[in-house]
Amino acid sequence: MKLIALKASFLKDEGDYTGEVLIVLSKTERNFILKKNESTVEVQKLRIESDEQSKFMENIASIFKGVAK
Repeated sequence: MKLIALKASFLKDEGDYTGEVLIVLSKTERNFILKKNESTVEVQKLRIESDEQSKFMENIASIFKGVAK
């Protein structure tokens, strides 16, 4: 969006709203920055998957410990 705003600024028509539109486009942030203690659905999903994998590996290890004795 920032690149589009820059390119459009070279072509701008000096219309009533062109400058305002370019300012809004240049402020568009697609990569949200999370604040402390904030999360996204994707981050939570990854945490859950990681926890499940850890538990699975612990269970597998405990099975092999029982067989090795």
